Amino acid sequence: MFFVTANFWACSKEKDQPAVDSQTAATIIRPVAAGPNWRPPSDNYLVIGSVKGLKGTIVKYNKFLYRGGDIISADGVNALKAKKIKTVISITPTALEKKLCASAGISLVEFPYEHSGLLPEQLDQISMLLKKVQTPLYIHCHGGNHRAGVLCLLYRQLIEHWGYNKALVEFGQLGGNLMRDYNLYSSARL
Repeated sequence: MFFVTANFWACSKEKDQPAVDSQTAATIIRPVAAGPNWRPPSDNYLVIGSVKGLKGTIVKYNKFLYRGGDIISADGVNALKAKKIKTVISITPTALEKKLCASAGISLVEFPYEHSGLLPEQLDQISMLLKKVQTPLYIHCHGGNHRAGVLCLLYRQLIEHWGYNKALVEFGQLGGNLMRDYNLYSSARL
């Protein structure tokens, strides 16, 4: 079997300085035949994969936190209900998902924000929300990788008391792009 190695580094605003140091940077070895949705195994999360009615790859961080893409049908909200999800934080809310969540008795919290990152007041709002929201929780954006991943990075720091670098490495392992998403994830540093 052949492998591809990818180092997840991001440049900070200072030229050629890594955003994470060499002690915490992740080197991911991916089987070449694994496909685009492959994620490295970890004791810190479980990649559930595709779920009918939900867009993207679904990740279970722990018994309190799940992440993925848009809710696109009743099958998706039924899958969330089967996982006993009590709250959905939607970065990309639609009329359909509002209706589906309401009919399933799942609280839907709308928290749209741009790919440019969280504004300081949004960081304060989502920090307070993550501390008081009913769990289990499903966080999603369109595809489930970038903006939802940033809110999960924030959850790891706030609720689970992870260091920023550790949470950032996980963000990269789960599909975040540490080069392109710099402004996005750097807005969630506590």
